[in-house]
Amino acid sequence: MAGLKSSTGNERIMNIVTKTIALVSLVVATVASQAGTFRQIESPSPRVAAYVYSGTVAQGDERAYGQLLSRHEELIIVIDSPGGNLLAGIQMGQLTRQNDQRVTLVAKQAYSAAGMFWLGDSQPKFLDEESEVGLHLAFSDDPKVNDAFDQTVGYMIGKYFEQMLGDADVAFKLMERLSVMRYDHGRNAMLILTADGKTGIRR
Repeated sequence: MAGLKSSTGNERIMNIVTKTIALVSLVVATVASQAGTFRQIESPSPRVAAYVYSGTVAQGDERAYGQLLSRHEELIIVIDSPGGNLLAGIQMGQLTRQNDQRVTLVAKQAYSAAGMFWLGDSQPKFLDEESEVGLHLAFSDDPKVNDAFDQTVGYMIGKYFEQMLGDADVAFKLMERLSVMRYDHGRNAMLILTADGKTGIRR
């Protein structure tokens, strides 16, 4: 059986994603901001389960995602989230990579921790030309957090980039770009990735 990431599977998944766009646009408009939730939507293929992941990324979402992975043979997850808990986003990305041949992640609006989740797919996709992924270095509003915390979290993010991108040099250059962006534009600045391959900075 061809997985989602095989040559025939990739063509099939793109057909499914295209047919799903209209269904997704109806669903995501009705989901209020909340802790991350996986909401099943109609899939044009009976063999592939489709979900919209929306709301704020939170600890525990990785367990819900793991349950979906154990329940379905093949999955499409459309991500529509402003971000949230970094560790949960990374854990969901790692779960995706462990199941890479049977999972496809599609970004509608995937920012911060949700962008980290999206990176877990070796061939991640955008829902349409308006879709975006946003990445930045993690930060905390806790005044007790110090530079040592920033360095520890930065190291974790760098290793995750290396794992997901498969190239230490590319991961280093991405971390360097995010660090310069944070220094120049503030900690809320975000590196924006779009379907046409362009990048930009949003504050």
